[in-house]
Amino acid sequence: MKNKLIAIVSFCFIHMSLFGATDHYDNIGKIYAVVAVVAITLLGIAAFLFYLERRINSLEKQLEDE
Repeated sequence: MKNKLIAIVSFCFIHMSLFGATDHYDNIGKIYAVVAVVAITLLGIAAFLFYLERRINSLEKQLEDE
């Protein structure tokens, strides 16, 4: 899970640098806002997936006990 998250973030940064998006956003000082929004979004998705995994494991355990 952690490796996938690192790969996705790395891909985003490589994509932005290849297409010059960092130059544009860096020139106007918004690159930190973009990085923050991407990081918060990815952390939110990771937290949601972690919650779902725990919930599914709980339900599976309940089914096994019955």
